[in-house]
Amino acid sequence: MKSTLFILSCLLVIATVSSQSLAVVNVRGMSSCGGWLTRGTGELAQMRQAWVIGYLSGRAAATDKDFLTGTDDATIFLWLDNFCRANPNKDVEDGAAALAAELIWQKAL
Repeated sequence: MKSTLFILSCLLVIATVSSQSLAVVNVRGMSSCGGWLTRGTGELAQMRQAWVIGYLSGRAAATDKDFLTGTDDATIFLWLDNFCRANPNKDVEDGAAALAAELIWQKAL
């Protein structure tokens, strides 16, 4: 299962990097903040978490800013939990984008 999630994350990163010149109007594949907060601990939760890590990795590659260094997955997921509790009508992509911006600002990249 872990290898499948790793492969899916890698494919997402490759697709993001290879399509940098395309305008992205809508990110597909992730749920609302409500779905994120009720993700549980099973396979669906792992897929949602892998999506977030893949999204952030792709964003780091696309911006050429290594903002994920020194930030572990548990911290990322806790930050998104807090974002989603405060913004229940937003999507997880909104939270991941806000997290990326905050990490870039914090690390002065």
